[in-house]
Amino acid sequence: MLSEPEAWVLQEVCLPITERAPVTDQLVQWRLLTELRQVDRYGGLGGLFLRTGVLWTLSPEWMLATQVAAIPNQVAPGQWEQEYRAEIEPNQMGRWGDWVWNDRHRLEWRHRIVAGEQIWHYRNQLRLMYAPDGVDRMPFAWLEPIFDADPTGFAAGHLGVAQVRSQAGISRRLGKAGRLDFGLMVRSQFRQSNWAHDPVLNLALLYVPRGQPLGADGPAPS
Repeated sequence: MLSEPEAWVLQEVCLPITERAPVTDQLVQWRLLTELRQVDRYGGLGGLFLRTGVLWTLSPEWMLATQVAAIPNQVAPGQWEQEYRAEIEPNQMGRWGDWVWNDRHRLEWRHRIVAGEQIWHYRNQLRLMYAPDGVDRMPFAWLEPIFDADPTGFAAGHLGVAQVRSQAGISRRLGKAGRLDFGLMVRSQFRQSNWAHDPVLNLALLYVPRGQPLGADGPAPS
């Protein structure tokens, strides 16, 4: 049985705070991420997402994000729920020959206003992509288990793995700043003492322009 499509429009801006931080001698950035979710079953706008915080580059292989998020979304037509999050997110990345990988860990404190819930989540996403130099089409796969640290939380009394997301697909480079991803995701959720599995087809268009540093009279020379 097919469900109706959803459109997620995401925009992220990262601005440098300092090029060389004390101790690490690495870049520190401020991040602002916004997301709109269009869902037909909710009459159009299904949710909003705002995340902001600081990205700390610790080394070429490690980055640490410290951030907060506000998420109003519809849980039923016309019924909105507000959620706030505080997150700590270390990322490790690298390359093994022709393979690019990223291992993202995220510890989340979530507070849902209407339900009065305060929940700790830990999620770990490991992503692999086959990306030899000069190749435009790149297969990828990722796996992300989500652990619920509160037995009264989202997992309906189940302490441990509350959800598992996995996806496999292929990416196509579009010039120097664009990429098109197509993949099949399986979302497995623990609901009422049973696991439910939802297949999701994803088509994502990414565009990542590179800005130049600003000088006194506008963009500085690269």
